[in-house]
Amino acid sequence: MDRVETSGSTSDGGVAEPPPASCLSSPQIGIDPFASEPGCATYYGEFEPRDVVVRIVNRTDTALLVPSHTSGPDLPARHFDVEGRMGGRELRSVAAGCAIDWPSCAVWSDSPTACELIFVTYPSIALEPGGWYEQTWRAWVVADVTLPPDCYTSDEDEVACKAPVDVGAGAFELTARAGVLDGVEPCCQPDPRGSCEVSPLACTRELTRTAIATYDGVCETVEIAFEP
Repeated sequence: MDRVETSGSTSDGGVAEPPPASCLSSPQIGIDPFASEPGCATYYGEFEPRDVVVRIVNRTDTALLVPSHTSGPDLPARHFDVEGRMGGRELRSVAAGCAIDWPSCAVWSDSPTACELIFVTYPSIALEPGGWYEQTWRAWVVADVTLPPDCYTSDEDEVACKAPVDVGAGAFELTARAGVLDGVEPCCQPDPRGSCEVSPLACTRELTRTAIATYDGVCETVEIAFEP
């Protein structure tokens, strides 16, 4: 799992406070990436997503457990879901690592990429009160589209699929969910930030808390905070 190392500060020997937000998110209309009849490469998702730092913060007075919303091996850990719009086009994140599960439009390309038939689970994040955790999000989502006839060679009259989209200016919501850690023994030993990674097989909780952050698709950092 990609993890971003940044410094925090403590004033009383407790949990290190997260650094201030580096960008004020201002959601906007954006542009539909499929409005101008793009070429097949756009439908296949041939682009390099940019990195966005996502910080998950626990501002409640109880410890929380935040699971990953993805399974690999072809999809990195992501402890939140994404929904949004660019130019009116609805977009969302996917949970499965294998592109054929969506299915991705790239499955109908001349050289589809095979996926490994291995189920991978990622660690959950335990957050102490005041704790926080950062990860790098490869910022892409998918859109439901109808693949142009020139982009596939099968005998099907119509191909409906999901096209990967590089996140850009738009209006998005990043949603994390958590369970309450009310046991005496912690699931793992928190670091100075008040967070730690733990196997989902070793520690699970019913997801009863939700945190949502708005995101403009442009800022390089976004914070999702669980509030009291």
